[in-house]
Amino acid sequence: MPAPLPRLLTAAQLSETELRVAALDGEVYPIGDCWAEIATPDDPVLRASSVAGLFGRHVIAARDSAAWILMAPGGPPWRHFGIVPPAARHRGPDGRVAISEMTIDGDEIVDLAGVQVTTPARTALDIARASGWSVTDRRRVDELCRSYSVAWAQIHRLVERRSRLPHRRRAEVRLRALLDPLGAR
Repeated sequence: MPAPLPRLLTAAQLSETELRVAALDGEVYPIGDCWAEIATPDDPVLRASSVAGLFGRHVIAARDSAAWILMAPGGPPWRHFGIVPPAARHRGPDGRVAISEMTIDGDEIVDLAGVQVTTPARTALDIARASGWSVTDRRRVDELCRSYSVAWAQIHRLVERRSRLPHRRRAEVRLRALLDPLGAR
């Protein structure tokens, strides 16, 4: 009896051609840089597992990468985003991961299948800090906050705690308009 296939398939198990044919036959579907059997449910743990090879031991998935892992709408970014604490020693594991050095506390990180990912609140804050704030960004953040019951008070505490975080006030304005449009706090 052949050994069972792993939960996620890569070119290490089957050639890229075989994986694409299996997808056309409805046997697998793409998930990040891997493929999963059609009966395997898409969830944050599976998504984190699919990009585990891109992130080193100390790199924390952030921004659009974290949003995708946490099931926000939209596909995975081609260029992933990661952060490392200032004291962490790291080496960029892959050219597809942009890494920033940033202060982050343990309560702003969740572990999914051995991959560190920013929490939904921190992910929303980081996406809202960007110079652009497209309709797609707003929708992703809104869905992420709704799915994980992220309240304005959580975001506000995070903003106040991160007094040196670049563009935090920009993010605060955007997220308050999204999560607390009437100013009820």
